[in-house]
Amino acid sequence: MKYFKIIPFIAVVGFSQEIVLDKVEIQSQSQDTKIEQDQNAQSVNANVLEQNSINSTSNLAKFFPSLKIYPQGSDTFPMITIRGVSGPDFYSFVLGLYVDGVPQSSNFLIQNLGDVESIRLINGSEGLLYGENAPLGLISIKTKNPLAGNYAKVLSSVSFLQEELKAYIGWNLIKDTLWIKANVGYTHDNGFLKDPKSKKMLNSGDSFQIGTTFYYQPIAELLISAHYSYYYTLSHKDFFLSKSQLRSLKFQSDQQIGGYEEYQAGVQDKIFNKDPFYELNAHNVSLKLEYFFDRSTLTSLSAFQKADTLANSYPGIFVQDSKKDGYYYDTLQFIQEFRLHTQHKNNIESLFGVFYKYLDLDNGMDNVPTGSANPPMPPLYYNGTWRAIEKVNTFALYGNASIPFGNFTLHAGLRYQFYYNIIDTPLPPMYPVMQPYKDYAIFHAINPRISLNYAFNTDHEIFLQLSNTTKPGGFSKFPFADSDTKPYKEEQVYSVEFGNHSRFLNSSLGFNSSFYFLFLHDTQAYVGEGYNKSIANIGNAYSAGIDIELSYHNSIISTFINANFGYSRFGNDSKNKGHLIIGGQPSAYDVKGLTPRFSPVASFTAGFDLVLYKNDNHKLTWANLLNFTSSYYLDDFNHENDLIQPSFATLDVSLIYEFFKHYELTLFAQNITNTRYITSVLWDNKGKAYTAGNPVNLGLRFTYNY
Repeated sequence: MKYFKIIPFIAVVGFSQEIVLDKVEIQSQSQDTKIEQDQNAQSVNANVLEQNSINSTSNLAKFFPSLKIYPQGSDTFPMITIRGVSGPDFYSFVLGLYVDGVPQSSNFLIQNLGDVESIRLINGSEGLLYGENAPLGLISIKTKNPLAGNYAKVLSSVSFLQEELKAYIGWNLIKDTLWIKANVGYTHDNGFLKDPKSKKMLNSGDSFQIGTTFYYQPIAELLISAHYSYYYTLSHKDFFLSKSQLRSLKFQSDQQIGGYEEYQAGVQDKIFNKDPFYELNAHNVSLKLEYFFDRSTLTSLSAFQKADTLANSYPGIFVQDSKKDGYYYDTLQFIQEFRLHTQHKNNIESLFGVFYKYLDLDNGMDNVPTGSANPPMPPLYYNGTWRAIEKVNTFALYGNASIPFGNFTLHAGLRYQFYYNIIDTPLPPMYPVMQPYKDYAIFHAINPRISLNYAFNTDHEIFLQLSNTTKPGGFSKFPFADSDTKPYKEEQVYSVEFGNHSRFLNSSLGFNSSFYFLFLHDTQAYVGEGYNKSIANIGNAYSAGIDIELSYHNSIISTFINANFGYSRFGNDSKNKGHLIIGGQPSAYDVKGLTPRFSPVASFTAGFDLVLYKNDNHKLTWANLLNFTSSYYLDDFNHENDLIQPSFATLDVSLIYEFFKHYELTLFAQNITNTRYITSVLWDNKGKAYTAGNPVNLGLRFTYNY
């Protein structure tokens, strides 16, 4: 019988950049590679997520300060920044999301958490070692595995802002041969913006998820796992506020909800409902085969994901039938990956992989009215039935060798990736400015990665890493202008990291650090003036900083502080200033030397848990989670005062009572300082409108564990 490796954590609160592996006997013979064990990663486990009421990937920045996830009014289209670097839009993301080894579609990066075992933020060029490319790192979610033992859990919570119900189970049906796990969850967001006339909350939302997995091991050398899950969300969160409304989170009884035309006209005293709804349906199917040999493991992963989004956020588009009108951002992807992990003599390890992905993106409108009935307005050029269909074929070969010599371990990896993009717009997106078009683009890259680890002993290690990754080019997913018909080039990311992993006082005290420098060549960005913008390669950008983690725990106290200090800038070369030709007219941009959006100089998160009372049947714990972010800009090239998010801090507290081993009752409060902060912004030369983060929230949660 082989062993399955899990991650214990330096602090009960769940943090560790250094991965220390214990062995728990189960049937699976899967093993982490040496390179995965040596990754520069931060981790948080399920218990910590639960006790701090973290139930969505959008909240992970509360634990990982270098990470910022900004829902743009709705959870379905997030902007993601890591170490001060963002992509130009939600599609061109800089960070990947994996769930049990399966990469997720770009319109499904925000999802509620189900039966999670642990979550890791893997920094740097780790996309080279996985099938899907991830230029600056990835979030890896590992769900519970019944091969480690039977389990069952039910969780229910009620609060001012949200109600939640979750249940999951994992069980051995046939001894050492067949297992099953299943999970179900429902979340209702109450919202916090009240309509003074109807007294109903405006920005509410609902989500539902269900999933099941079978594990079958007919012989010791083969493990088969088959998975299906479904996820649904319907959100009405897309309400934009003025600065005064942002502070009060309400508006007067004589005020009305404004529309896009009023916002464009500069009306600033109304809550602006940019989009009446967002709806997402996602289906996931995967089949994993693991073949175990004496020194090798061969893994085959086949995965299918269909994520359909219906929304309405184009300016000048008016919803009449909320079940149909709007644009849809539908993705369909199929993945096939093979990985061979081999342990050679002298503790040398190798990893080889082959990856193929077919991605189909369908962006457009479904018979949507493009004019206004009251007051009468002509269509705003948009064709109410236009579609932009993009098909992307990705092929990659990757490999890594881990070679120990003395106290050193050398990791050397190489990845080749090939992209073939086709875009087809059978109807004119903006008549008469744009005509139907069809085009293709081909990109390919060879990316190296090398790291050197030196272990002074089992408690102290330093590392140095150098790498190059490629963020692929492509076409604008929402073509607004004629310049959007042209492909933009790939972006190159060069990185250097140096850091340490250390433990003291019999592992009670941990200290980890990582100095990094990132250089981005041919940076992809949305640039231009007003609404005449497009994605273009505009020159260079860079980011430098340090990640620090300090943690301590004993039987009574567990505490940590995790911090990021960084400095990000666009370059000063000639390409960072220029113009695009849009509709035959120049549209200027100038980002020379500017600080990119969502890149604060300092961010930190700190936790402090204190056991107030404990015996065989009872345990009472006081938990605190503090987050701080210094000021940052909300836009890449407009640095007006109204587009600056000032420094802010939030504090979450919980009182957790565990009794008779199986039961838990938690009183929790989130953002008890009732801090106001901005999650996204719309702006033009006449005005600005903002979405707000959650205000103070109080709640009660009950949990049963088997």
